[in-house]
Amino acid sequence: RGELIASGPVTETLGARFGVLYSRADGYFRNNATAVPGTGGMTPEHTRISRPRNFVARATLLWKPVDGLTARLKINHAYDHSTNAELKQLASCPDGRGRAFVPFPPLAAVPFIANDDCRLNRDASTIYMDPASFPGVPNGGVPYLKNIQDYGTLDLSYDLSPEINLTSTTAYYKLRSSSLVNPSGSSAAGPAFAVTNRFSRREF
Repeated sequence: RGELIASGPVTETLGARFGVLYSRADGYFRNNATAVPGTGGMTPEHTRISRPRNFVARATLLWKPVDGLTARLKINHAYDHSTNAELKQLASCPDGRGRAFVPFPPLAAVPFIANDDCRLNRDASTIYMDPASFPGVPNGGVPYLKNIQDYGTLDLSYDLSPEINLTSTTAYYKLRSSSLVNPSGSSAAGPAFAVTNRFSRREF
């Protein structure tokens, strides 16, 4: 993790402050999943999740051109990315790990959860989606959550008299979010389907 803050006067009437923050981590949980060949799954490249990456930048301008008038502008940018953010963990497997699903008995069970120890601990195994079996899947088939936010405020304040103050506040917000999920949380065979999401929102 690292951060930097710089501030000071630009002119006699204008001041500025700029700050950035960056952080990254491996994640608390361990992912020990191993894909069963031919099922559409992909063995995770890293054994730790959720591998968060965060970056935030803020710029502030304070302008006082004349007595009684103050303008403050704040602009922010935030980027957040994590792997397998929709983390799931099996805490009990009463039918056993090898018989998770039998579509048409007496056919063999599909080994969806063969790698999971079915206990509540730091091991949360999840298979990723092989792009060869999921054409067009984003992020190379690796489950993820990404948020990009841009927002800011402009405050104008003017003293009409010693007793009366006029204030104007303007705000802007924009969000872009996307994600990919292994909806079944399978830890051996690939999932039957994948879920993707794209969402955006803008406010003024």
